[in-house]
Amino acid sequence: MGEPLLARYDRIVEYDVQRSCYEGFPVAVLEKGHVTGALAADAVRAYLLEAVEESEDAERLA
Repeated sequence: MGEPLLARYDRIVEYDVQRSCYEGFPVAVLEKGHVTGALAADAVRAYLLEAVEESEDAERLA
């Protein structure tokens, strides 16, 4: 499925700490904080729809 979605300015789940956990793997970055990222419904929706489409494409190819 799609890459993990991280919020760059999150002060609860710190970006640098989380990013280091995914070293060598691609991540998607939302240029927001914890709450503002959660409230960015359009951006989160677009991210989720892309992940669903990728998953459906992979199923068709299997």
